[in-house]
Amino acid sequence: MRELAEMATDATIATAANKVTVFGGGAVFLIGGLTVNEVAALGGLVLAAVSMLIQMLYTRRSNRRQEAADERQAAADERQRISDAAREVRELEEHAVRMAVLRKKGESNV
Repeated sequence: MRELAEMATDATIATAANKVTVFGGGAVFLIGGLTVNEVAALGGLVLAAVSMLIQMLYTRRSNRRQEAADERQAAADERQRISDAAREVRELEEHAVRMAVLRKKGESNV
């Protein structure tokens, strides 16, 4: 029974070692067959891809910040518009009161 368990373990280890060997051999074949220029080109390609991903991330964050700032500015503009409208109404009311006072003074002087 113990021998059977050891044989199963040995078979599992052998299978794993075979997979690692095949993968490692393939990687060595691929990398070993490249010239320095090809390695540099692949490195540049990887660097460009990473840089693009980083740029996309920061652009997305910047867009979110800009949208939030635009919303805050729109809210501030709306508050200012309401304030300006209220001030204009108040000025019109004050003007009407002044005119009424002046009319009454004019009537009493005649």
